[in-house]
Amino acid sequence: MIRPILVATFLSSVLISACHAEANSPTTILTPPADAAPAADAAPHTFHYDLVLASTEGSATTTASFSLDVSDVAPGSVSFARNVSVGAASRADVGAKVKGRITMQAGAPRLEVEVAVASVDAAGKVQHTTTQGAAVTPVGAATVVFDASEGGKQLRLTATPTAAASLGTPAADGPNDKFVLDVAISHTGPGVPQKTSSLTLELAGNAPAVASASENLSLSAGDAGATARQDVGTRVKATGHVRGPNLEVDFELEMSAIEAASPVARIRKIVSHAQVIAPFDKATTAFAGEEDGHRYEVILTPHRAK
Repeated sequence: MIRPILVATFLSSVLISACHAEANSPTTILTPPADAAPAADAAPHTFHYDLVLASTEGSATTTASFSLDVSDVAPGSVSFARNVSVGAASRADVGAKVKGRITMQAGAPRLEVEVAVASVDAAGKVQHTTTQGAAVTPVGAATVVFDASEGGKQLRLTATPTAAASLGTPAADGPNDKFVLDVAISHTGPGVPQKTSSLTLELAGNAPAVASASENLSLSAGDAGATARQDVGTRVKATGHVRGPNLEVDFELEMSAIEAASPVARIRKIVSHAQVIAPFDKATTAFAGEEDGHRYEVILTPHRAK
C-alpha cells in the first residue's frame, strides 16, 4: 500500500467542546517573519506532517492527532464536524477545520496553518474561533507552531515533518489522455462490521469528474408527523495529470452519515482536499481517519483508459 497523502484522526470530544470564543471575540493571529518567495523554477517540495492539537481548559486536556501531506505548490485541508440541533428548528456544523501549506526557508519547510473551530456554548449558541500560526519545522523534529489562549482555553499545535516523495515532473497532457479512477471507501463504526462501497470516475484533460452515492434519510419527526430528511453519503471530485508512472490527482472528498442515537439525529461530516500521487494500477490511500470510534479509509487506483 502506498503511503497516504492525507491521513487524519480527530477525537469527537475536541469537535464538540474544543476552543470556543465569546461572541465577536477577535481572531488570534500569530504573525511569522516574512519569507522570500520560492524561485519560479524550483522543484516542488512535499512533506508529510504528523500534527497534534491540544486543547486545555482548567485541568482537562483533549488532544486531536492527524496527519497532512502538503507542498509548496499544493496546500491541504481536512475538517471533521457534526451537524447538530441548536434550537427548535435550527441546525449548525460544529467541529474543526485545519488548512496547511509550506514554503521553503533556508532548506527547511516553513509550515503555515489555520485552525478554525466551531462549538456550542452553555447557552446553546455557536461560537467560532480561528487561530493562525507559522514556524520553520526541521525534518524529524517536533516544533510548536502556535501556543495561544482563546475563550478560556489554551490551544497548542505541534508539528513533526518527514520528507515525502517528490511530486516529479509533469508530463504534457495529450489531447486523448483519458484515465479511469477507481475509488474504494470503507467505514467501520462502534460495534458494527465494516461497510464498503465504490465509485468510478472517468478523467479527461483538465475537466474535473464527480461521482456520488447518497440516500435520503429521516432526521426527526416534527409537527403532525412531518419528518425532516437529509441526503447523506459520499461525494468525490477529481482532476488528474500524468507525472511519470503516476497520476497526480487533485482529490476532494465529502462523507456524511447520520447518528441516530438521539431523538434529533446528528450528522457526521468529513471533508478533505489533497494532492495525491497515485501510481497507475496500484492502490493508494488518499484518506484515512478515525474519530469517536469511527474509522474511515479511501483508496484510489488509477488506470489508463483502453
